Amino acid sequence: MRRKVNRQGKDQADDSTREDTTANGESLVNGEISEKKPTQRASGSFQTSNATMEEDKMISIKTVTSPIRPVEANGIRLRFRMKVIVAVVAFVALIMLFYPSCKTTTYPADRFGQQTAYNSTYPMTAPWFSDRGTHYRIALITDLDHASKNDEKTWKSFFKKGVLVIKGDRVEVIWDESKPTVMTSSLAQGGRSMELSELTVFNGRLYSVDDRTGVVYEIVQTGDKTVAVPWVILGDGNGRSTNKGFKGEWIAVKDNTMYVGGLGKEWTTTTGVVQNTNPQWVKTIGFHGDVAHHDWVENYNAMREAAGCSYPGYMIHESGVWSDIHQRWFFLPRRASQLSYNEADDEHRATNLIISCSADFQDIRVQTIGKLNPIRGFSSFKFIPGTQDQVVVALKTEEDRGAIATFISVFRLDGKFLLTDQRIEGDFKYEGVDFI
Repeated sequence: MRRKVNRQGKDQADDSTREDTTANGESLVNGEISEKKPTQRASGSFQTSNATMEEDKMISIKTVTSPIRPVEANGIRLRFRMKVIVAVVAFVALIMLFYPSCKTTTYPADRFGQQTAYNSTYPMTAPWFSDRGTHYRIALITDLDHASKNDEKTWKSFFKKGVLVIKGDRVEVIWDESKPTVMTSSLAQGGRSMELSELTVFNGRLYSVDDRTGVVYEIVQTGDKTVAVPWVILGDGNGRSTNKGFKGEWIAVKDNTMYVGGLGKEWTTTTGVVQNTNPQWVKTIGFHGDVAHHDWVENYNAMREAAGCSYPGYMIHESGVWSDIHQRWFFLPRRASQLSYNEADDEHRATNLIISCSADFQDIRVQTIGKLNPIRGFSSFKFIPGTQDQVVVALKTEEDRGAIATFISVFRLDGKFLLTDQRIEGDFKYEGVDFI
């Protein structure tokens, strides 16, 4: 009896039938001899039966397909592993893509906690808008001279805040109802301190300079309190020739660097005898507090010559600003004269000049702004944000026979006034203004 081949190519044998072969090639089935008679073709060759061919075919298929099965399983595993690898690679790529923005803040710090990028935020508080116009927070700071003495061991300065509103050519200033904040310090030189001469936003923070000690303070506001925190100390002149503090009068920001300037004239006696040129130096301060000293004698002299005040004439500066838009320096001199310096007459030599200079001071332009009041000179100014550095807010101060007053005004560079001199409440000399 022949084997039966199932569809899966497996041999099936009848349990009751056993096939043996004799030595003569005869089949012995259940003990009986049966003859195998192959089918003979017409050509005389032997032809296997269809069942035998089917059996051979299935056995051949089994022989071929059996080894493939584990390969198919391996292929499935391989494809699964490849999918996992692709998913992991894609995930890692996304992590690397977004990792810098997640790790780096706007103003990152190095491993010592020191800020590594300049904070260009200005103003410090975002403006807001209404039907009345654009609202900006502003602040002022005082130089009280001898009146800055607070008690036996401290000196004081006043910090005043308000809102400037501008709409087209209309401007109004609204001061906070609360009284100015009192800031104190115990750092002094020669019994004087906290005679703060300017107010400027730098590196996203607010700073002022004491024209007596040379200390640059950061003005820190915490809740209802305003504190003057010492930052750096500026030495007079080249920074290495005297133990006196620098008499800083104006602060500007250029190329992420703070510029602190002095009076801009030679240091003289009360009758005009020249002692040194220390006030004609300028200090630069990086946002890490690194200080450099620069000789600006030629720059200051070039400005006063352009205004017709060559030596022995003089020009006193208390305000200066660099404009990134115009790529020029702007100065509003407080006082100037074609005559030599004299302390008694100096209080009546205010100017109404605006001077603009190229970065190298080779191109200097001088023009007048408004009417001249000989006892009311500029002490600070800033360009109003959003005006393309065309509109200026400025402070003017009066010191006449002991009487002191401060005025605020707004004007365009073309000379048009949007707000004429408006007196600020209090008999104080405010020498710094900025947008906070």
